[in-house]
Amino acid sequence: MKRLLLLLSLLAVPLANIHAQIEAKVDERFELTGILLSLADFPEFTQCGVESYKQDIDDYFARFKSSEQVQSVKELCRQLETQKVFPTPDAKLMFSPGDILMPAAGLLEIKNGHVRLSREYKGKGLSRLLPPEWTAEQFGEYVKILDGFYRESRFGRFFKEHEGLYAEAENNVREVYDEATSDWFVSFFGDGSVPGMRLYVSLVNCHYSYPVGNAMLIPVNDDKDGNPVPYKNVIWGDIDDMCRKFSENIFYRHWDEMEPAANIIYPQVEGFMKENGFNDAETAFREWFNRLCAMMYFRENGDEFYEAYLYIAYKTGFLWMERAAEFMGNFVSHRDLYPHIEDFMPQIVDFLDFTADDFSYVLEEYASVTPYITNIFVSGSGNLADADEIILSFSEPMQGSYGFDGVPEGAEELPFERVEWLDGTHFRFVLTEGACRPGHTYGIILSPEGFLSPKMFGVDEKHRVLRFKCE
Repeated sequence: MKRLLLLLSLLAVPLANIHAQIEAKVDERFELTGILLSLADFPEFTQCGVESYKQDIDDYFARFKSSEQVQSVKELCRQLETQKVFPTPDAKLMFSPGDILMPAAGLLEIKNGHVRLSREYKGKGLSRLLPPEWTAEQFGEYVKILDGFYRESRFGRFFKEHEGLYAEAENNVREVYDEATSDWFVSFFGDGSVPGMRLYVSLVNCHYSYPVGNAMLIPVNDDKDGNPVPYKNVIWGDIDDMCRKFSENIFYRHWDEMEPAANIIYPQVEGFMKENGFNDAETAFREWFNRLCAMMYFRENGDEFYEAYLYIAYKTGFLWMERAAEFMGNFVSHRDLYPHIEDFMPQIVDFLDFTADDFSYVLEEYASVTPYITNIFVSGSGNLADADEIILSFSEPMQGSYGFDGVPEGAEELPFERVEWLDGTHFRFVLTEGACRPGHTYGIILSPEGFLSPKMFGVDEKHRVLRFKCE
């Protein structure tokens, strides 16, 4: 489901034609798949962001909610989830049937009122085309389900009736992606091809993208005026993969120079890396360099996703990414010497060499990056019985948000009238007068998503659970 890194096609065309690179189309195969999954009540597909379209789906397909096809696709999805091998428990929690069924729709064609395997793929061996969760027999049954639903629901008529809405969505997607991507890639990577994009536009999908062969499927939602436009976060997720079309070639031209430092650094973050699928130094540092390039897009375009991107890099195991971000300031301020990123590669190699020699300090920096509580002040005598406030002091200025995750085991909920930030580092609970009873323990659990540092790190695990005795 959660696909932020998607496959894009690279079209070698003159720079003058950059604005002609964006292809966007609502495809009947993907709308068919998404609507069938919405009728099967899979959450991602029941949250259509285009309100008028959602209502039309509900009205037109209501009688199919309990149909044989819908029940069959529910059972198939249960089978596929059982057969799928998940690298981590979190990956299983994030699974959606769309992970499998949406890419599979790209293997189909709709012709003469029937859904079938595209002639392009016949005779090529389904086992090589399908992900490992599928068997050829299951895929064949699924095609029959889609075909039956398509014919019985007269889906083609529904699709045709919405051609005007689809055209509007396609135009909006082309305009937004063109504006977001047109100039920066040429400036950053230099002369050559720009990352051409073939986009499939989905109105029924919620807010996640999917790889579909050499293209991608992206969702749209209503803007404040009710126009179908792409989700901003999806666009920024695509930036990462667009950079990859350039960064990997540059990386491999300089890998021999980077490898010695990479081989020193990788064993020290190997646990992080393998959790995220980077099983060797080359794979990890290829990804690191691509993320460095994408991070520069966010930095140079002043986007709020920049800090979040740094946080994601940290959590993936690229503990030196903030150092790298700071170092890239030299590239930005000396573009007269380094017009494009490859001109700066000797300096990036030097940066990695220095970082490898200095990596014990990098580990120390990472250990201190999580904010923590430095002091807890309970007013009065320090006993809840006569206290009217509790003030938490944090190790660094925080974002100013807050949130709670319940009550510690064996404690009662801390009674307070309100909470507030006094300044960046001090957070206050204003206690409810007379609510604490002697002999009782009260507490609260701070949410790491609520108490965030400016770098997007949540409060340290050891300081989340607060307990107070009333004596």
